Amino acid sequence: MLNIANIYKLMPLVILLLFVLQATPLAFASSGVAAENVASLSPSAGPGESAESAAPPRPSAESGEAPDNAAAARASGRYSSPLYVTAVDMYNGDTLIPRTEVAPGSTLLDALKVALAAGGHDYDADLEEAFGYVSSLLGLGGGDTAWMFTLNGEIPTESLTETISKIGDELTLFHFDWNDTAYVTRFEERVVSGPAGEAFKFVLTGADTMSFFSEEGPQFGPISGATVIFYDINGAIAGESGPTDQNGMAAYTFDKAGAYTVSAVRPGAINATDLVPPPLITVKVDAPQAKNDTGFISKYCEILNACLNFWVSVSSIH
Repeated sequence: MLNIANIYKLMPLVILLLFVLQATPLAFASSGVAAENVASLSPSAGPGESAESAAPPRPSAESGEAPDNAAAARASGRYSSPLYVTAVDMYNGDTLIPRTEVAPGSTLLDALKVALAAGGHDYDADLEEAFGYVSSLLGLGGGDTAWMFTLNGEIPTESLTETISKIGDELTLFHFDWNDTAYVTRFEERVVSGPAGEAFKFVLTGADTMSFFSEEGPQFGPISGATVIFYDINGAIAGESGPTDQNGMAAYTFDKAGAYTVSAVRPGAINATDLVPPPLITVKVDAPQAKNDTGFISKYCEILNACLNFWVSVSSIH
């Protein structure tokens, strides 16, 4: 039976429970859990507040919010590899959004908005989209040109708003003329390593963008006639190789150790290039290996042994 004495006995437990419930939101706020989706730009408003009051500050180049969020998320251990966003104008041969680091976990459209803000652009003015697809970006789009995108070297069936970015994703948006064939490209290997002074071989393959919407799906094949470009860690061109042969292969010898990334271009019939930039591959070049003289020593020993055998045979005759 619940009487006054029993109620007083339960009071400490009730007070403790109320304290825990009150402290829980503070714990989540101080732990940074809310920052997991760093590119969520328009959260729904809570009771009694407008969407404007509920939204976080807009990311901007001045505040450095987008890069800082990505760096903070990586430092916290939530992910070890970021999402990268790139936008290219294949028609004119320009890079509109250089490869920009964004923390994963948001939709691809939100990631694009963060990349735009990181470059000093206003995504409300510089981005137009419908049903999760870009119709205009930085003033380009319409007429015989259009925007498409690849995710990790593939054209997905889902839109930018339907896809949640993941660790290590490569999002590439490309603007091109519909009347010219464009190829989604990729290298056979994503990481290549070896010593300086030795030839590295790279094989480039590609598939027509329209093949991604066919029943058979894309059929990747060798891309010939392409120039393979190598960039150093600062983004400067370190060298070029090509054109790729009928097997899509090009070779290049690095003269010094370091980390490099690789891309490829090829002139199109209408577009400045008909190749959608492939997901960048990483090349790790080690210091040149020291010359090995064991081959010479082994050959010398063979000759010396042959001479001794000849001397022994001649001596036995006499």
